[in-house]
Amino acid sequence: MPYCAYCRWRYEGTPRYCRDCGHRIYRSTGGHHQGAHWVSPRLVTSVVGVAAMLAGLAVMVHGTLTSAQSLTGLPLDEAWTRLVYARSVALEGRLAFNPGPAEASVSSLLWVLLLAALIKTLGALGISVVALAKGASLIAAVIAAILSARLAHRLTASGMFALGVGLVVAIDPEFAFAAASGIETTLLAALLVGATLALSHRRYPVAGGLLLLAALTRPEALIFAGVLGAGAILAGAARWRGGGPPVPLVPNRAMLSVAALGLSVVGFLIWGLLDGMATGGFVPRATGRALTLWVEAPGFSPTSLLRGYFNAVTWWALGAAIVVGLPLFLIGAVSIIRLGDWRIVPIAAFPVLLWLGGAVLYADGAGPWTFEHRRVLDAGIPFASIAIVMGARTVGSWLLGAGGRIVSAPFGASLPRVLVMICAATLVWGMGDLWPRQIADYAAATRRLNDTYFAAALAARATLPEDALIAATEPGTLRYVSRRPVDDLRGLHTRDLAEMTPVAALATARAQYAVLPVQRAFLSIPSLALRSEFAPPPWIGGTSVGFFEIAPRPLSPRDSPHAFSLDALQRLDYLDVGDPTSESAHDYSAPDSQILPRSVSRVTERAAVDDDARAFTATETFTLRAMRARDLILARRSGDSDALLMIAIDGQRLDEWRPRRGMYAVSEDSLTVPGYLIRGDVVRIQISLAQVGGVSPSYAYWTFARRG
Repeated sequence: MPYCAYCRWRYEGTPRYCRDCGHRIYRSTGGHHQGAHWVSPRLVTSVVGVAAMLAGLAVMVHGTLTSAQSLTGLPLDEAWTRLVYARSVALEGRLAFNPGPAEASVSSLLWVLLLAALIKTLGALGISVVALAKGASLIAAVIAAILSARLAHRLTASGMFALGVGLVVAIDPEFAFAAASGIETTLLAALLVGATLALSHRRYPVAGGLLLLAALTRPEALIFAGVLGAGAILAGAARWRGGGPPVPLVPNRAMLSVAALGLSVVGFLIWGLLDGMATGGFVPRATGRALTLWVEAPGFSPTSLLRGYFNAVTWWALGAAIVVGLPLFLIGAVSIIRLGDWRIVPIAAFPVLLWLGGAVLYADGAGPWTFEHRRVLDAGIPFASIAIVMGARTVGSWLLGAGGRIVSAPFGASLPRVLVMICAATLVWGMGDLWPRQIADYAAATRRLNDTYFAAALAARATLPEDALIAATEPGTLRYVSRRPVDDLRGLHTRDLAEMTPVAALATARAQYAVLPVQRAFLSIPSLALRSEFAPPPWIGGTSVGFFEIAPRPLSPRDSPHAFSLDALQRLDYLDVGDPTSESAHDYSAPDSQILPRSVSRVTERAAVDDDARAFTATETFTLRAMRARDLILARRSGDSDALLMIAIDGQRLDEWRPRRGMYAVSEDSLTVPGYLIRGDVVRIQISLAQVGGVSPSYAYWTFARRG
């Protein structure tokens, strides 16, 4: 009997298209359902749900063999930030990061509200908030895998296909990582897959509600809604021009489609009303920051996407698996589009748009991305999995059909199965190689966060007064665990510090303490005094975190070097680079150089100077006083650079010089020029970069002679 696989309608006679959806009619329902009768929807749901649950638990629990913190900690500071806002909503009924006037910058409004409800209910029973966050992301991953299987069954009415898709999503190593992360990535995936499934069933109110919730979860939902809107417009245009099946677009259905898509925009505006509009914007502040990064991105970088995401965490594109995985995805995407239903277009288009966005947003990434970057793209994993399995199904159908006739018997019958086994083995190899890496990455991330920012937060809670203000670049863990107010030096959760670099924000902040990475830029700030240091285990690696006290420090005179003793030296001359008067007096010249703004920086542990500089890219020349026929000591104060320099005195070449780099952003070093090269009381010095395209900041030059 003629049968529509999409609407489940059976028809009498010999119709070519379904009267409801316009798709082609199967001539026989038996052919559409042939094989795998034992794979029932209930069995698919049970198997996929259990597999997804075990995959997420495996990531968390397996790490306890290395450290119990894999089960009790979180791998990302942003997860703690969500808990800060959730605790504020649950206990105070307001969205606020710090005490005082409400000042929100929520990166996922729905996730925060969900966690607040869990804290208010299950948290009152004594369940850990970390367990609540991880449990919520794990349950969302289970739902996403089950809904992916049901959507796959909706596409083909094949139980085996649905089981394959559900298992691929459930045991995807990166999706399992997201399931154990305690953030909203898996929730967004579940909502978007559910919206696609509801649209395919023409349940527009349900789809609209899910899209509304998705827009309150992450801004990527607007990309999904945009793809749906474009598909609806193209489908309507094709019917209007007569290019598709002769099925009119019912006005009520058109209105419902627009309403379903428009609700996502409404949800996003609600989010912006609570977050961004308080500062004159129309989007949430986190989204506005992402858009700024998008505009300022250096460009599109497929290499960064391939190296940072695909070859790092995508099992079907890992190493040699991309030779099979990428063609299967493309074949599956084309097969889905050829089905002709605009409601399922996001299955093929949504992950591609996410990948392209990541290639722009993280174009400057040189190595594998961390989960902080990957999570933006992980919501497309269920859709990409459906396309890959669909591609494998399409290739298999072709091989079992026309492909079997390419080679004569008896090899023709076995060739398709051999090729399918090769493809499956290649892809399984990719997943098998990735699972141990993801488990180790999760254990390292949680251990690193617990041994640094979590430990620093405990120390702050134990030693600092309740009203002490802390400045930090990773404020979530500190704010939640220490319960002390924290200034976000990135400006995201502290609006007064927006549009500043962390170093400039630290100078503006009113904090008395700071918890910052032990890096050259922060160690160079004179007002920071290191009280204690928290480092991850050596086998994990990574930057340690310092607990600093902020207090004003007196500055040292900038007209004298401080990195070496001057007791046995007689100063002859001083060139203050960046000062027009001093440069003119010393005939200073540096073509294509750039004046750097005045900054305060340590030179040594005890000495700090306030000085400006000039960064030259090729050559700088100047004159300084000397003593004829006596050794000349040339001293230089320079910026953070390891450039190799070539020195010439009155046109006479010296050996190459690589000035010593200290612990701080500004360093000082000296070079001894032999006396036989000094032929007058004034010498002309030329300093050139040995490497083309480099840069070297110069703050000052001195010349000295030894006494006696």
